[in-house]
Amino acid sequence: MAAALRYLTSGYTKDVHEILNGALFVEEYDEMVIVKDIDVTSMCEHHLLPFIGKVHVAYMPHQKIVGLSKIPRLVDMYARRLAGAGAPHHADRQHARTRCCSRAAWRW
Repeated sequence: MAAALRYLTSGYTKDVHEILNGALFVEEYDEMVIVKDIDVTSMCEHHLLPFIGKVHVAYMPHQKIVGLSKIPRLVDMYARRLAGAGAPHHADRQHARTRCCSRAAWRW
């Protein structure tokens, strides 16, 4: 049980900058970047039960583009934190703080 909880909440021990690892590129690109159907596993903070699903991430780069392979890793990091009813807003604010994009749209 302890190992499962450590795994499901391992997002607290991960660092955004280590995950990005310099994969932030300055480019003249003005179209929306979309990564769809990312598998996600998280845990409800109220029921302490895991849930699984798919997530789609879309953002407008505004001259900063994240390497596409990094987006699922960021999703996994934030998903492995307790997720309550306000999790999508909370995750969106946290993701915006990484400064890898100006806007992020999270769908759980």
